[in-house]
Amino acid sequence: MSYGGSSTYGNESGPRTHRALLAGHRIDYFGVDVRDGPNVDAVMTNPYRIPARSNSADVVLSGQGFEHIPFFRALAAHSRLELREACTDFPPQKGIWRDYRAIDGKAACWGDSVGVFRKPQRYPRLTMFAVREPAVWWANRVGGVDGIPLPRPVDGRERCGRPEPAVVPERTPTPTPEQVPAPERTPTPEQAPARAESAG
Repeated sequence: MSYGGSSTYGNESGPRTHRALLAGHRIDYFGVDVRDGPNVDAVMTNPYRIPARSNSADVVLSGQGFEHIPFFRALAAHSRLELREACTDFPPQKGIWRDYRAIDGKAACWGDSVGVFRKPQRYPRLTMFAVREPAVWWANRVGGVDGIPLPRPVDGRERCGRPEPAVVPERTPTPTPEQVPAPERTPTPEQAPARAESAG
């Protein structure tokens, strides 16, 4: 069993997903995310609780998530996992500086960080349960960063970190009773003018 998110990566050949990248392997793939979307098999009702049994997966993939996690920690130390690899997709180096001008369609350095962790054979399950459960309970209780106020805008970057303003349709003012025209009235049969009928 493998868990993955619904992340979609774009390149010249079109969008790619975790599920598509693993399609040639003999695995059962189970996609989870905090919102429904492509390749999502289960929606997480709590952002820090995967809706699956513990120890039911051999591999867990998390893509494009670190920048959205307010409780970002030294994951290996906190979770007692072995850190196998860590890197960040930085632009190429030019002297002591990063060459950000070299970023183009081919060298698209996103700045993503990658961490590869492995659970050790002698994993302290009981200790980690006692640490993890209160931390997960508190993290889900606190929630995300929605309640944290944004800093004041910086000159030239007024929109940085701020959502698109909502487009509110223009409302026409409600007319006063004096401005409303009187409705046309259909005459009743008694008020209708008499019609002359010809016998032919």
